[in-house]
Amino acid sequence: MKISILGGSGRTGLWVIKEGLERGHEIFALLRTPRKIDVQSEHLHLIEGVPTSLDNVRETVKGTDAVVIALNINRKSDLPWAKVTSPLDLISSSVKNAIQVMQEEGITRIISISAYGVGDTRAKINAFGRAFLFGTNVKYAYLDHERQEKLIAASGLDWTIIRPVYLKGGNKVKDIIATVNGKPKPKGSVIRRNLARFIVTCAETGDHAKEYVTLSGN
Repeated sequence: MKISILGGSGRTGLWVIKEGLERGHEIFALLRTPRKIDVQSEHLHLIEGVPTSLDNVRETVKGTDAVVIALNINRKSDLPWAKVTSPLDLISSSVKNAIQVMQEEGITRIISISAYGVGDTRAKINAFGRAFLFGTNVKYAYLDHERQEKLIAASGLDWTIIRPVYLKGGNKVKDIIATVNGKPKPKGSVIRRNLARFIVTCAETGDHAKEYVTLSGN
Protein backbone atom coordinates (compact mmCIF):
# COMPACT_ATOMS: atom_id res chain seq x y z
CA MET A 1 0.00 0.00 0.00
CA LYS A 2 0.97 3.66 -0.29
CA ILE A 3 1.45 5.48 3.00
CA SER A 4 2.11 9.20 3.32
CA ILE A 5 3.63 10.72 6.42
CA LEU A 6 3.87 14.24 7.78
CA GLY A 7 6.69 14.46 10.30
CA GLY A 8 8.88 11.76 8.84
CA SER A 9 12.15 13.23 10.07
CA GLY A 10 11.13 13.09 13.73
CA ARG A 11 12.27 10.43 16.17
CA THR A 12 9.07 8.43 15.71
CA GLY A 13 8.36 9.38 12.12
CA LEU A 14 11.68 7.96 10.96
CA TRP A 15 10.76 4.61 12.51
CA VAL A 16 7.43 4.70 10.67
CA ILE A 17 9.32 5.15 7.40
CA LYS A 18 11.66 2.26 8.19
CA GLU A 19 8.87 -0.05 9.33
CA GLY A 20 6.71 0.72 6.31
CA LEU A 21 9.57 0.04 3.91
CA GLU A 22 10.49 -3.16 5.72
CA ARG A 23 6.96 -4.43 5.15
CA GLY A 24 7.12 -3.61 1.44
CA HIS A 25 4.98 -0.46 1.40
CA GLU A 26 5.57 2.64 -0.70
CA ILE A 27 6.27 5.63 1.53
CA PHE A 28 5.77 9.31 0.70
CA ALA A 29 7.32 11.61 3.32
CA LEU A 30 7.12 15.39 3.48
CA LEU A 31 10.36 16.83 4.87
CA ARG A 32 11.81 20.28 5.30
CA THR A 33 15.32 18.90 4.67
CA PRO A 34 15.20 15.54 2.84
CA ARG A 35 18.99 15.11 2.89
CA LYS A 36 18.82 14.54 6.66
CA ILE A 37 17.12 11.19 6.07
CA ASP A 38 19.70 8.43 5.84
CA VAL A 39 17.25 5.83 4.53
CA GLN A 40 17.44 4.88 0.87
CA SER A 41 14.91 2.80 -1.05
CA GLU A 42 13.27 2.85 -4.44
CA HIS A 43 10.00 2.71 -2.53
CA LEU A 44 10.74 5.88 -0.51
CA HIS A 45 9.66 9.20 -2.00
CA LEU A 46 10.89 12.33 -0.21
CA ILE A 47 9.01 15.55 -0.88
CA GLU A 48 10.74 18.75 0.14
CA GLY A 49 8.47 21.20 1.88
CA VAL A 50 6.52 21.94 5.05
CA PRO A 51 3.21 20.53 6.29
CA THR A 52 1.79 24.03 6.81
CA SER A 53 1.80 24.43 3.02
CA LEU A 54 -1.38 23.07 1.47
CA ASP A 55 0.39 22.52 -1.85
CA ASN A 56 3.21 20.55 -0.22
CA VAL A 57 0.73 18.39 1.66
CA ARG A 58 -1.28 17.80 -1.50
CA GLU A 59 1.86 16.67 -3.36
CA THR A 60 2.65 14.23 -0.54
CA VAL A 61 -0.79 12.82 0.24
CA LYS A 62 -2.41 12.64 -3.21
CA GLY A 63 -2.80 9.08 -4.43
CA THR A 64 -1.90 7.39 -1.14
CA ASP A 65 -4.01 4.94 0.86
CA ALA A 66 -3.33 6.15 4.38
CA VAL A 67 -1.95 9.27 6.04
CA VAL A 68 0.20 9.25 9.19
CA ILE A 69 0.61 12.39 11.29
CA ALA A 70 3.82 12.26 13.34
CA LEU A 71 4.28 15.95 14.06
CA ASN A 72 5.20 17.68 17.28
CA ILE A 73 5.95 21.14 18.64
CA ASN A 74 9.73 21.24 18.91
CA ARG A 75 11.93 22.91 21.51
CA LYS A 76 15.65 23.66 21.40
CA SER A 77 16.20 20.74 23.77
CA ASP A 78 14.21 18.26 25.81
CA LEU A 79 14.43 20.52 28.86
CA PRO A 80 10.87 21.59 29.80
CA TRP A 81 11.65 25.31 29.72
CA ALA A 82 13.65 25.18 26.49
CA LYS A 83 12.65 27.71 23.85
CA VAL A 84 9.92 26.58 21.47
CA THR A 85 11.20 26.52 17.90
CA SER A 86 8.02 25.50 16.03
CA PRO A 87 4.91 27.53 15.28
CA LEU A 88 2.52 26.97 18.18
CA ASP A 89 -0.14 25.65 15.80
CA LEU A 90 2.17 23.54 13.64
CA ILE A 91 0.32 20.28 14.28
CA SER A 92 -3.23 21.55 13.96
CA SER A 93 -2.50 23.72 10.91
CA SER A 94 -0.87 20.78 9.19
CA VAL A 95 -3.74 18.48 10.11
CA LYS A 96 -6.20 20.96 8.59
CA ASN A 97 -4.28 20.71 5.33
CA ALA A 98 -4.19 16.93 5.47
CA ILE A 99 -7.93 16.69 6.12
CA GLN A 100 -8.72 19.06 3.25
CA VAL A 101 -6.60 17.10 0.77
CA MET A 102 -7.95 13.75 1.99
CA GLN A 103 -11.53 14.91 1.60
CA GLU A 104 -10.80 16.26 -1.87
CA GLU A 105 -9.08 13.05 -2.95
CA GLY A 106 -11.41 10.56 -1.28
CA ILE A 107 -8.70 9.22 1.04
CA THR A 108 -10.25 8.08 4.31
CA ARG A 109 -7.59 6.51 6.55
CA ILE A 110 -5.67 8.79 8.92
CA ILE A 111 -3.57 7.77 11.93
CA SER A 112 -2.23 10.47 14.20
CA ILE A 113 0.17 10.48 17.13
CA SER A 114 -1.08 12.58 20.03
CA ALA A 115 0.02 12.12 23.66
CA TYR A 116 -1.12 10.60 26.94
CA GLY A 117 -2.42 13.53 28.96
CA VAL A 118 -4.51 14.93 26.11
CA GLY A 119 -8.30 14.90 26.22
CA ASP A 120 -9.89 12.64 28.82
CA THR A 121 -6.50 11.18 29.77
CA ARG A 122 -5.43 14.46 31.36
CA ALA A 123 -7.46 13.58 34.45
CA LYS A 124 -5.57 10.29 34.77
CA ILE A 125 -2.26 12.07 35.37
CA ASN A 126 -1.33 13.09 38.91
CA ALA A 127 -1.02 16.73 39.98
CA PHE A 128 2.77 16.76 39.59
CA GLY A 129 2.50 15.35 36.08
CA ARG A 130 -0.12 17.91 35.06
CA ALA A 131 2.03 20.72 36.45
CA PHE A 132 4.95 19.48 34.37
CA LEU A 133 2.94 19.00 31.17
CA PHE A 134 0.84 22.16 31.34
CA GLY A 135 2.99 24.48 33.47
CA THR A 136 6.13 24.41 31.33
CA ASN A 137 6.86 24.87 27.64
CA VAL A 138 5.87 21.25 27.15
CA LYS A 139 2.29 22.54 27.26
CA TYR A 140 2.44 23.99 23.75
CA ALA A 141 2.68 20.54 22.21
CA TYR A 142 -0.15 19.20 24.37
CA LEU A 143 -2.43 22.15 23.60
CA ASP A 144 -1.89 21.69 19.88
CA HIS A 145 -2.40 17.94 20.17
CA GLU A 146 -5.78 18.76 21.71
CA ARG A 147 -6.60 20.96 18.74
CA GLN A 148 -5.57 18.34 16.20
CA GLU A 149 -7.62 15.65 17.98
CA LYS A 150 -10.75 17.78 17.73
CA LEU A 151 -10.15 18.46 14.04
CA ILE A 152 -9.59 14.79 13.22
CA ALA A 153 -12.54 13.54 15.26
CA ALA A 154 -14.84 16.00 13.47
CA SER A 155 -13.46 15.26 10.00
CA GLY A 156 -15.68 12.31 9.09
CA LEU A 157 -12.54 10.35 8.14
CA ASP A 158 -11.60 6.85 9.22
CA TRP A 159 -9.28 7.95 12.02
CA THR A 160 -7.20 6.47 14.78
CA ILE A 161 -5.67 8.76 17.41
CA ILE A 162 -2.79 7.23 19.36
CA ARG A 163 -1.84 8.61 22.76
CA PRO A 164 1.48 7.01 23.70
CA VAL A 165 2.74 7.17 27.26
CA TYR A 166 6.34 8.19 27.86
CA LEU A 167 8.30 7.55 24.65
CA LYS A 168 11.85 6.26 24.64
CA GLY A 169 14.42 5.13 22.11
CA GLY A 170 15.84 1.71 21.49
CA ASN A 171 15.70 -1.06 18.92
CA LYS A 172 14.11 -3.82 20.97
CA VAL A 173 10.87 -5.22 19.57
CA LYS A 174 8.42 -5.74 22.41
CA ASP A 175 4.74 -6.41 22.87
CA ILE A 176 2.65 -3.33 23.49
CA ILE A 177 -0.54 -2.63 25.40
CA ALA A 178 -3.30 -0.93 23.41
CA THR A 179 -5.74 0.65 25.84
CA VAL A 180 -9.19 1.70 24.66
CA ASN A 181 -11.75 3.22 27.05
CA GLY A 182 -9.40 2.62 29.97
CA LYS A 183 -8.95 -1.13 29.42
CA PRO A 184 -6.53 -2.74 29.89
CA LYS A 185 -4.72 -0.39 32.21
CA PRO A 186 -1.68 1.23 30.56
CA LYS A 187 1.72 1.01 32.20
CA GLY A 188 5.37 1.82 31.76
CA SER A 189 6.75 3.46 28.66
CA VAL A 190 6.76 2.59 24.99
CA ILE A 191 9.69 2.30 22.58
CA ARG A 192 9.31 4.48 19.49
CA ARG A 193 10.04 1.55 17.21
CA ASN A 194 7.11 -0.36 18.68
CA LEU A 195 4.84 2.66 18.32
CA ALA A 196 5.81 2.74 14.64
CA ARG A 197 5.04 -0.97 14.28
CA PHE A 198 1.58 -0.38 15.75
CA ILE A 199 0.94 2.55 13.40
CA VAL A 200 1.84 0.59 10.26
CA THR A 201 -0.28 -2.34 11.41
CA CYS A 202 -3.26 -0.01 11.90
CA ALA A 203 -2.74 1.33 8.38
CA GLU A 204 -2.65 -2.19 6.98
CA THR A 205 -5.60 -3.65 8.87
CA GLY A 206 -7.88 -0.70 9.60
CA ASP A 207 -7.89 -1.72 13.26
CA HIS A 208 -8.95 0.80 15.92
CA ALA A 209 -10.99 2.92 13.53
CA LYS A 210 -12.52 5.93 15.27
CA GLU A 211 -10.80 5.04 18.54
CA TYR A 212 -8.48 6.86 20.91
CA VAL A 213 -5.77 4.36 21.79
CA THR A 214 -3.37 4.76 24.69
CA LEU A 215 -0.20 2.87 23.84
CA SER A 216 2.19 1.57 26.46
CA GLY A 217 4.62 -1.30 26.97
CA ASN A 218 5.25 -4.08 29.45
